[in-house]
Amino acid sequence: MKNRYHLIQIALLICVVAFVLSAASCVNNDNKVSESEGSIENEVGTYPGRYGYIDKEGNTIIEPKYYIAYEFSEELALVYIAGKHGFIDHSGDMVIEPRFRYAGSFSEGLAPVNEEDEYFYGYIDKYGDYAILPRFFHADRFSEGLARVWMEGSTEALQGFIDNVGNYEILPDLEGFDTATGRGEFHDGLALMVDKRPNAQGGEDYIFGFMDKTGEVVIEPQFERADRFSEGLAAAEKNGRWGYIDVEGNTVIDFQYEDAGRLSEGLAPVMIEGKWGYIDAGGNVVIEPQYDYACIFSEGLAAIEMEEAWGYIDKEGNLVIEPQYEMAGYFSEGLAPVEF
Repeated sequence: MKNRYHLIQIALLICVVAFVLSAASCVNNDNKVSESEGSIENEVGTYPGRYGYIDKEGNTIIEPKYYIAYEFSEELALVYIAGKHGFIDHSGDMVIEPRFRYAGSFSEGLAPVNEEDEYFYGYIDKYGDYAILPRFFHADRFSEGLARVWMEGSTEALQGFIDNVGNYEILPDLEGFDTATGRGEFHDGLALMVDKRPNAQGGEDYIFGFMDKTGEVVIEPQFERADRFSEGLAAAEKNGRWGYIDVEGNTVIDFQYEDAGRLSEGLAPVMIEGKWGYIDAGGNVVIEPQYDYACIFSEGLAAIEMEEAWGYIDKEGNLVIEPQYEMAGYFSEGLAPVEF
């Protein structure tokens, strides 16, 4: 379990970090780790490169040599090596040389990056050239044509959304709530937004809701925590319990879980009495809670943790790749990043 929390701490550095992150393991299983992948600062050489890539039979396809590695997206994968982020192809060849202090995976043809000698974030294309010049304090990935950007260095700084040429579609006057973890992306036409409410200690707590692409509130802020929409549902927390809502804010699956992840390929990981299992979109338990941790399904498989080792199951709960890894990401384009 300590490995999972180690990566969570890394993920929180993202874009300030950027998730890592995306990147808990799953390396970038969005809800628990950042889906925004990558930004770690470490002392180069103090941690051996143990991340590589496997196929769905568990064969090593790209040998472990990275400090950390992320899921493939648009035929490229973000990796961290020798103190910098770069991008590799399916053969493990470096396509965009490591030169970035922080970076996120490619989405809609662009990736957010921050270079060592550059204070701001911009967006590069797949040739490594800037498509949007650096001018943002943080930057998330593009989704549904928009990307969330930050106006100042603080995670609570005002945020807005730009289009793929850098013009504002939603002006930067949104309340800030997060680093670039992917939770703030648009999915199913909605994105997370926040408000604040007084708490018993005399301070303020965030409450989460959702807005549309005009910046208008569609689902009023009311949740203690929430994830982005996926397959028409979003996991959200109310009164310390997680459930699922639809795009109109209706409760579809009651608030009953200790924790919950994103619906993907018809199944969602949930925690019940300290163990993780999977439910379907109707709230029916499909795979009984039995795992120490569980990630989203992708390409028919999901990474699970049992007794401090990670492996993969199919949608019937059968072990396809025996638990043996220190960390495991989800499959994308036939490969998954794992820590050996």
